Amino acid sequence: MGENSLGHRFVLFAIRPKGTSLPNKNVGSGRVHISLNEIAYVLNCGKKLIHDCVRKIFASVFREVDLNDVCCRNLGYLGKRCLDTTIKGLLSMPMFHKYSTKTLPRSEAVWNHCALIA
Repeated sequence: MGENSLGHRFVLFAIRPKGTSLPNKNVGSGRVHISLNEIAYVLNCGKKLIHDCVRKIFASVFREVDLNDVCCRNLGYLGKRCLDTTIKGLLSMPMFHKYSTKTLPRSEAVWNHCALIA
């Protein structure tokens, strides 16, 4: 399986609630929603993820794990909009929504750190 298909599958899994098909309007509950246009954008930018960096990027955002230079450069290549929209999609899911107050600042900190490296 190539890098692109892994990134595509991960992002699709991350924004689609378990047991559902893609929505007609918005995904999620609470204050965070992701539109179909944003889903399409995330699926496209997720194709650029390096296989080994998928888990590392999200671990750095959700668990404050340090991100290596290779994955920081990959994140820089993806761009801030890709990271922000993907995190927004994850936070639209009830299982992640409860972490939004910690995750959003961590996501910003990861981006700022990686922007210096990339």
